[in-house]
Amino acid sequence: EVTSAMRDGEYVITVTTADDFNLVRMQGDKFKQEHVLDLPFSYFLPERLSNPRLAEGQEWDAVVDENFVLVYDPAFEPGKSYEIRLVVE
Repeated sequence: EVTSAMRDGEYVITVTTADDFNLVRMQGDKFKQEHVLDLPFSYFLPERLSNPRLAEGQEWDAVVDENFVLVYDPAFEPGKSYEIRLVVE
């Protein structure tokens, strides 16, 4: 489950994985063997953001655009929640 909202002056994307979450499957599993390397976690923002960038202290290997976020090698684990915090203008 992925939700997003403005909170404390930052745009916060919260990723909550189910107990049966499988990172290998999210990254493309057998599809990647034939076509691409590991697929990143991707999230298309529900609204266009003005000059978004990762907030300080975030250690995600991410690409942030006004329309989407890509996180490479997120290491998500089953049954946990993660926050991706963005600073916007």
